[in-house]
Amino acid sequence: MGRTKDSQELVVGPAAEGVPNVLAVLLHDRLVSRQTARAVASRWAATVPTTAFLIPACCDRVGRGSLPGTAVPLAAVLDAEARRLTPLIVRYLHAYRLDPSRLVLIGCGLGGTLALHLGLRRGLVEAGVLAFAATLTNALWPAGVTTGKVRIITCADEQEVARPRLGAFMDELISRGVDVRGVAMDLTSERKAILRLGGAYLAELVATAHRGADARRARW
Repeated sequence: MGRTKDSQELVVGPAAEGVPNVLAVLLHDRLVSRQTARAVASRWAATVPTTAFLIPACCDRVGRGSLPGTAVPLAAVLDAEARRLTPLIVRYLHAYRLDPSRLVLIGCGLGGTLALHLGLRRGLVEAGVLAFAATLTNALWPAGVTTGKVRIITCADEQEVARPRLGAFMDELISRGVDVRGVAMDLTSERKAILRLGGAYLAELVATAHRGADARRARW
């Protein structure tokens, strides 16, 4: 694990030192500390040991009045963060000699919404997106063909509220040909249970990344 000169952090799986097979980008907002994000990445790195986790500084402007309820629309925040982060992600892919089929995006809160935005609207990722507690809005509908998988875990005080919203969002993605699954969990669920489910989804996406890259090499 280390901090880069760009104030990003890397958590590298035990079998990925220097040569990771998959890059997972973990996006968090002000509600999740860098320390918590690092701890989660370290836990998951043990289960997907050939994966490097990049934890960039992102969504930091949210705490300074850029969320809905202010004059700045959420879509504008997502676009601005996407423009800033995309070159960074591409740079790390190139550094590790990985193509987009080896990229997984993970996010929590606004970071989860941003991960969906990058995957669905920007088409940045081919393996998949894992989003926790994201804002599910029609502004995230795919702009074109999306090949990556989407896995969503919603968290709310009342599952009766979260479940219909998640269901409608998933139905729309399915109608657009997206491979999507999701679970609505309430805030009383144990953190370990949520992380365990997220870890299972992550393992699936990492396996998809491996298969996608192998298929691409076979075509070459």
